[in-house]
Amino acid sequence: MNRRLKIHQGDAKSPVDVSKALVSPTNNKVLVDIIHTSIGAYPRFQFSIFQPFPLTDPTICESGMAALFSAIDQLSTEGTTGNRVGQKPLLITISATASRNLWHSLPLPLFTAPLYAWLLSSPQTDKLKMEELLCADGGAHLRSFVIIRPAILTDGVERGIESVRVGWEWGVDDVGRDNMGPGPAKGWTIGRRDLGAWVFKKVLVEGGWEGKCVSLCY
Repeated sequence: MNRRLKIHQGDAKSPVDVSKALVSPTNNKVLVDIIHTSIGAYPRFQFSIFQPFPLTDPTICESGMAALFSAIDQLSTEGTTGNRVGQKPLLITISATASRNLWHSLPLPLFTAPLYAWLLSSPQTDKLKMEELLCADGGAHLRSFVIIRPAILTDGVERGIESVRVGWEWGVDDVGRDNMGPGPAKGWTIGRRDLGAWVFKKVLVEGGWEGKCVSLCY
């Protein structure tokens, strides 16, 4: 599998660097079919009542999405506007469990929502702004998107995707939809390996999650 992997070193906030990863490795005249982004920054502790754990880069996700769109614009001016069948890319991004609504997305919200708002305000704000950029795109750069909102990520042995609980809602409000979705699945954690396996099998292989914000947890 490693022989199919192509690594580009660069800055996720640089449109020039990002554009290198958006061109198909088998045809430099077309874009890739699917973009997957899971960038983020590490929290650091500071003596602050209001924001005890800010990110090392508090706008990395928002800036990264803006850079990605700028990279697509730049490639478009050079004549690279779609994949091998003329479609814009599908984007899959890893967001945060309660990026849109803390009270609606967390278990035991009376306890956890204030805790999240206090301890994790910096990453939550960055993820939310990233989502807002993505949802406002309106097909300008992408044919669609899938926003993944996992619970707290853990390492460890895979449990299997059958153990993953799934909820979803539409990423863009549309009062004309008959099915507004079941809402988020509420849980504490999910393993990184099960998260990756679920995204690969359900989103990439099976499909049908386009335009949705998907919450995953055990």
